[in-house]
Amino acid sequence: MQNLNPWYITGITDGDGTFNVKIVRNNTNKDSDSKWRIYLIYTIVAADNPANRNMLELIKSYWLSLGCLGSITIFDGVLRLTFDSIKSAIIIQNHFNSFPLLTYKLVNFIIWSSILDILIAKEHLTTEGFLRVIALKALFKNGLSDLLLTNFSNFIPVSLPAYLPDLTLINIHWICGFINADGCFFLLPRKDDNMRLGERITYGITIAQNVISLIVLEAIASFFGFGTIRENVRNVYIYRIDSLKNINSFISVFNEAKLQGAKSLDYADFSKGIELVNNKQHLTQAGLNRIKAISNNMNLKRTKFE
Repeated sequence: MQNLNPWYITGITDGDGTFNVKIVRNNTNKDSDSKWRIYLIYTIVAADNPANRNMLELIKSYWLSLGCLGSITIFDGVLRLTFDSIKSAIIIQNHFNSFPLLTYKLVNFIIWSSILDILIAKEHLTTEGFLRVIALKALFKNGLSDLLLTNFSNFIPVSLPAYLPDLTLINIHWICGFINADGCFFLLPRKDDNMRLGERITYGITIAQNVISLIVLEAIASFFGFGTIRENVRNVYIYRIDSLKNINSFISVFNEAKLQGAKSLDYADFSKGIELVNNKQHLTQAGLNRIKAISNNMNLKRTKFE
C-alpha cells in the first residue's frame, strides 16, 4: 500500500474536503444525557470512477493507519469518504493542527474544531455549552435548520474566525493534493490556418479558486516563480501556466510528488503530449494525430481508468 504524504492529505482537503456538524434529535437512547446528538463530519468527495475510488481507498487507509474509521459511499455520481465519530474527529483535528489548511477551508475547520473541543470537555451537556455549539454551527454555510432555530432561538451569535493562513507552509506535496482536487491539465487542438497542418496545439495547467482564496493562488505562483492569475468569471480566479518553458519547469518540480486517481491519469497523458511537443512531433501529421488521440481521453472525455 502506497504511503501518502500528510501534506497531500491537507492539499486535497483544501480542494475537495468539507467540515460540517450535524445536530439531530436523540431518539435512540432515552437514558442519554442529552436530547440531541452532535456529529462532527469530515468528508472528501470525488467523481465516481474506478481510479478515484482507488484514490479514496488509499486516503481511507491513510486515516485508518492513524486510527480513523471512515466509509465510502456513492450518491448521484459522487463518491464520498466520510468520518463522523468523535474518536476520528480528534485524530483529524491533530492532523490539521500539524499540517494546516491554507484555503478558506481553514475557517470552517476552526469552527468545527471549536465544537469538538466543547464535546471533548462535555460542555455540550450544559445549556450554556450546547448554545455555544448552536452559535458555532450557525456560522457554517448551511446554517441552522428550522428545527434548531425553533428550539434554540435564544442562542447568542458569534463572529466568524479570522482567515489567517500561513502561506509560507506551501510545499510541493500540498500543491499536489490541491491540484488533485482543483487543478486541470489540458491539451487542445485548435484550427489555425497559419499552421502548415491547419491546426495547432494549445496546452496548459490551471488551478481555480474563488476570490476569498485568491491569496493562495498568489502564493502558488510565488512558489513556482511563474504563471499568471486572471479573473475568469466574477469572483473566480484562474492560475495558469501555458508557456512550454514554464510547463517543463513545472513538470521537473512536480515529479517529486505523486497525484492520485483520475487526475494522475490526466497528468500522465498531459506529460506524454508535452514530450511530443518538446520533440516537435506536433508539427507532423502523425504526431499531431497522437496528441489529438491523447486529448480525446483526458478530463471529462476520459473513458479509460487504468
